[in-house]
Amino acid sequence: MLTIYCLRHGTTLWNQQRRIQGRQDTHLLPEEVSRLQHLKLSPAWKQLRWYSSPLMRAQQTAQALGITYQILEPWQEMDWGHWEGQTLTNLRQQHPNELQYQEQRGIHLHPTQGESPYQVLQRITQWAVQENAQQSAHIPKVIVTHKGVIRPLLAAATGWLMLDKYPTRLNWQRAHNFTWSPTQGWQLKSLNMSLSHPPQDIQKGVANEEK
Repeated sequence: MLTIYCLRHGTTLWNQQRRIQGRQDTHLLPEEVSRLQHLKLSPAWKQLRWYSSPLMRAQQTAQALGITYQILEPWQEMDWGHWEGQTLTNLRQQHPNELQYQEQRGIHLHPTQGESPYQVLQRITQWAVQENAQQSAHIPKVIVTHKGVIRPLLAAATGWLMLDKYPTRLNWQRAHNFTWSPTQGWQLKSLNMSLSHPPQDIQKGVANEEK
């Protein structure tokens, strides 16, 4: 079974402006870098294996936290195609019929020249299948990723079709724990986990790695 802790990247200017970032390689705000640098991670978190989306805002988050990480291409943000750089407000004004149609598709929403949340889930699940076959599969992993990746995982783990509000409230400055196995698929274990206070399962994971 894979144990994964997803952490969304820190805040960017485009986040503040409510612009769709997608694959655009935006950077963190300077004040966000400072906030992350002053965040005191529990030693148990630091001892886990850390990974990052290849996009700079995710890498900057990992760097500001002071941890060593590897790049995971499949965990980069959803490709929003022609919608990137736009706000939902602008899209509703410029393409009201198209946006209404796409929003009614939920997890199958598919921006022009982009990908759907379901396709994001497919690439993440394909990675999970391959990773589960590795000898290190039992070691918990922390992945700095994106909202557009975490949301499909939440959908898969809870049965949420992304047609209405989140089934549970997420704090995007905290970590979210999912597991994957061939028999159970994606399972939600814990949400909104503080990086300053490790849960028991992380401590067990570190102990197993040290054996």
